[in-house]
Amino acid sequence: MEKFNRSKWVNLLLVAVTISSTFLGLAGTRQVGAQEEISVDFWTAPQAVQYNLWTERANAFNETNTEIDGKVIRVNVQQMPETPSSEAGIQNAIATGTAPAVSENVNRGFASILAASDVVYDISQEDWFKEVVEARQMEEALENWAIDGAHYVLPVYVNPMVWQWNVKGLEALGLDAAPETVAEFQAAMVAFGENKDALAEVGVTHSFYRPSLSRPDQYWDRWFDFQMIYNAISQAKPILEDNQLVMDKQDAIDSLNVIGMFGNSVQLGELASVWIEDNPSVLVTINAPWEITLYEEYGKVYG
Repeated sequence: MEKFNRSKWVNLLLVAVTISSTFLGLAGTRQVGAQEEISVDFWTAPQAVQYNLWTERANAFNETNTEIDGKVIRVNVQQMPETPSSEAGIQNAIATGTAPAVSENVNRGFASILAASDVVYDISQEDWFKEVVEARQMEEALENWAIDGAHYVLPVYVNPMVWQWNVKGLEALGLDAAPETVAEFQAAMVAFGENKDALAEVGVTHSFYRPSLSRPDQYWDRWFDFQMIYNAISQAKPILEDNQLVMDKQDAIDSLNVIGMFGNSVQLGELASVWIEDNPSVLVTINAPWEITLYEEYGKVYG
């Protein structure tokens, strides 16, 4: 039987997306027949593509019957809860003693909150961590992931959140391409107000789909709307440094003004999936790469 291989074990599980990471350290032990097992829970991000990927890898690992101290390790994969948010699901799990050993969907900001509560493990001194960082040439990228000199997150890829535009809607506004500057965006919003009939012909009723703007419990979504705009307008000025707020006041105001340009045409009601419809009802949404697979399944062209 294959003996415990620390590098192999950790490389299988201690993974993260920049919106994701490793954390905590809860494992249960149970008796199976004459042999004890170490049961390790691994939470994937709440998307089917992530769940399928890690279930396949965990099953392959479990088939090796890897042991530590004579106990077989078994990895259990499940999607993390996402209502009202992944962060809330993790915090509830910590409070109830049901936290997983490893989880995706923990970014640096949330990791710092968990670190302040002493519920995450510093992985920076582990040999496997150093090997992965060196192999992936992540030394420079990881400088901004350190929290008081420690590392609790191993980023694997970056999710470029984007504004995704309705091509039919843009054409109804007489635009050949999506706005790229604040001035162009403002002009598009003015055109939106002046071309309601043309937009209605292609099914567009709202400028922006963003239910979280009216949901106080979804404060974390400011990462994906306000912060995206602030990063662009401020040319990536920091918001926090050394645990102090250093946000540029005028750039913050200008960023909020961009959101304000949508006016009262924001779709705040929940929609199942905007972009798989034949005629999407909104002009622009905020989207992430993991949704592209869904579009392809419905025969939609992205990009």
